Amino acid sequence: MDEKTVFNRKILILIIIISFWTSIVKAQITSDWGDVVDVNYSLWEDAAHTIPVSGNIDQDLTYIYLSASSTVPENILDMFPQANANYIQKFKEALIGLAVNEQKDFVILKKDHPYEDRGDLFYQVKLLKIHYDASEEESSGTTSTTTRTSPVNDLFAPIIIIGGVVIAGVLFAIFTVRSSRQTQKVLSKERSSSVIRETGIREQKSQLKELRELTESFGEKPEAPEKGEVKFRRRR
Repeated sequence: MDEKTVFNRKILILIIIISFWTSIVKAQITSDWGDVVDVNYSLWEDAAHTIPVSGNIDQDLTYIYLSASSTVPENILDMFPQANANYIQKFKEALIGLAVNEQKDFVILKKDHPYEDRGDLFYQVKLLKIHYDASEEESSGTTSTTTRTSPVNDLFAPIIIIGGVVIAGVLFAIFTVRSSRQTQKVLSKERSSSVIRETGIREQKSQLKELRELTESFGEKPEAPEKGEVKFRRRR
């Protein structure tokens, strides 16, 4: 296995680990009914987002309670006195299923909002933070993609991310060490083979040299009789 193939395998494994862990983290921070969230929004008069509504561009809304009603339960108010649920229901519905730092464009039709002097409302929102999940206390006909059970997701999310990075780093290091050891074994075998070949060549050269020296020590070779010449030995 050459070094390029080993390197490509390392990169592929690292990408798979990071992609898998990113999907887990994203699933852990998806908004649902009952959450208390922070969002940033901009409001436009047109779908192309070229005509801004004065005073409604790049605004933050904090501690929004995603509820089917306009009231916030007492237990939520005890933890978050600033929690507010008095927003257009369609606006809150649009926030369901968003991940932290995810952006979404949506429109609230004129028939669905209470502002008689305005037409359709073209929103651009970004989910900034999820403070709390109260999905077990809140029910709605709208179903989101993910439901969490921990009330401290803003604490668990960084832990999950850091844990994923650590695990990916450890696995990558282990794979690198194993690959290096395999490479060293291959190189060691190649060196051993080269040494054996060189030793064999040297031995052959030495044997040839000894044979040449031995041959030369006998002097010149006797001339062989010419062809056709037959010598007889007289018997006594």
